[in-house]
Amino acid sequence: MEKNHATNSLTKIPSNPTKIPPP
Repeated sequence: MEKNHATNSLTKIPSNPTKIPPP
């Protein structure tokens, strides 16, 4: 379950490039 949460966080970054710029 914890691993799934981490994947969701990573998917949220590229999903909202306007709020969080790419690394």
